[in-house]
Amino acid sequence: MQPQDVFRQHFDSAIDALEAWAAKQADAAEVVHERTGGFWRLSLVPRTPGACPVELILHRNQSFDIQIGSETYEAQPIGSLDLFEPLLAAIVGGRVITRTISTSASGAAVDVETLIGDANGLIWQAHRRSLVARMAGTIASVVRDRHYLPYRRKKA
Repeated sequence: MQPQDVFRQHFDSAIDALEAWAAKQADAAEVVHERTGGFWRLSLVPRTPGACPVELILHRNQSFDIQIGSETYEAQPIGSLDLFEPLLAAIVGGRVITRTISTSASGAAVDVETLIGDANGLIWQAHRRSLVARMAGTIASVVRDRHYLPYRRKKA
């Protein structure tokens, strides 16, 4: 964590930059943002079917919440405010995979991992392990990856 005064100084300028970036996405997504004394929230709902919606909440207490597709990760520490524009750009670019690991016997999800990358590799990942997995130990499983589409088609 950064000293609070240093973080506060960078928070507002980072939010201004993210709002300017988000405004450029209005042709491809419904863009909603909200700024309050304690947090800033951005929601992008793509117009392209199969693209990944995202909601990001940056808190002034140096944490963030993010919903990527149907997966939600809360109270994540903000290491650097520089992470969020490339992270959002990768989501808009369709470089998101939701990996679900399920039991082969019942189909119950035991692990879900969200992977977001760019041309240089992985830039963010998060993991959620179910109670079933914690209790079961080693089990036979099936892995399914869900890939999302970009918000815009590439021009030829």
